[in-house]
Amino acid sequence: MENTKKIPIIIDCDPGIDDAIAIMLAHSTQKFDILGITPVAGNVEAKHTRRNARDLSEYLGINCPVAYGAEKPLLSYDIYRPASGTHGVNGLGPVTLPPAKNPVYPKPAWDFIYEKAVECGGELVIVATGPLTNIAIALLKYPELPKMIKGFYIMGGSTTTGNANPTAEFNILVDVHAADIVFKSGLLVNMAGLNVTLKTGLPLDFLAELSQMESRVSDVLAGLVEGYKDVKPDRNGKLSSIIHDAIPFLMLIDPDMVTYKPCHIDMECQSKMGGYGATLPNYVISEEAPHNCNDIQDVDMEKYMQLCVDMVKFYK
Repeated sequence: MENTKKIPIIIDCDPGIDDAIAIMLAHSTQKFDILGITPVAGNVEAKHTRRNARDLSEYLGINCPVAYGAEKPLLSYDIYRPASGTHGVNGLGPVTLPPAKNPVYPKPAWDFIYEKAVECGGELVIVATGPLTNIAIALLKYPELPKMIKGFYIMGGSTTTGNANPTAEFNILVDVHAADIVFKSGLLVNMAGLNVTLKTGLPLDFLAELSQMESRVSDVLAGLVEGYKDVKPDRNGKLSSIIHDAIPFLMLIDPDMVTYKPCHIDMECQSKMGGYGATLPNYVISEEAPHNCNDIQDVDMEKYMQLCVDMVKFYK
């Protein structure tokens, strides 16, 4: 009999339209035991990401604890500007979900993460799709944490071009010092950076077809797609929405769905000119540049799109 044991995960996120769709996708695969969601300030302010995390958990039927995280970056307060132009002021574009009724978890995100790591006995996986502030605080408070985490996956960074400045990706730039702590912590970071996510646009006509399928999430999905402003031509020239935050989940759902290169990542956090916030890759692993990152290079788009179809069917 096939082993159907679910992977215990915590989703650390800043929902955000693409976070919302990524969580919708992750839950639909039934591969994960989502132990909790730990929202952080990022795409929109913390008051919005917190509400969205709670509302999504209940609306999607996850009903997991939501432990509130950081309201601002560790140090770079002057850099942080919400991406409300992309996600709308409240984070979910025109979508308003039913207000959550479940209580907020009584401890902050970093304590929740540590508690679950202890409970899981080395099996916990974390997927982080926003700025890494919560993770950095957890690492500072609990330095033994890296040895207690089985897998760590992020959407963030880039080994090519940026979107917040010429070389920096938004999630990293929001809290570059937190990212520096994470990459130096001993965690092996499975990174879905812009270098891969920009290749993974879902054609708008495909998303429209998904939104027309009979499902209890169809109207919400249609609203999220309508409100999402990250629309670019895909590799075939078709207008597409890039659901950046889904990509790290794909590696966890099916490692064969992605290709990656081992590397060492250094953070550029000294200068606020030019390359500030860049994730600098070195693909020659050495004692001076140890393996701290798997840089995802490409995605099997056929499998990814089939997962999206299966996602909508799941919520019937």
